[in-house]
Amino acid sequence: MTDSVVIIPTYNEVGNIENTLKKIENLEVDFDIMIIDDNSPDKTWELINSYQKNNKNIILIKRQGKEGLDTAHKLAFKYAVENDYDYLVTLDAD
Repeated sequence: MTDSVVIIPTYNEVGNIENTLKKIENLEVDFDIMIIDDNSPDKTWELINSYQKNNKNIILIKRQGKEGLDTAHKLAFKYAVENDYDYLVTLDAD
């Protein structure tokens, strides 16, 4: 496990998320990526599930509905503390 996690809240980001993830990978920096998806109607979470199969550093949290950015950040912060991450970085998928 790494000491850093990047969080990306998503809602209808199917057109952007793969490009965002590839750009992050190209940085060649060791960190985990947590995607918090608010049950996107465009099924962003399905694309992330596929992507996750070849990228073990991706954590997907799929929520039941649109809960918003504020609660996504709170959830990520709690997760980071509970899992002993030293650094938490937030990004937008677009």
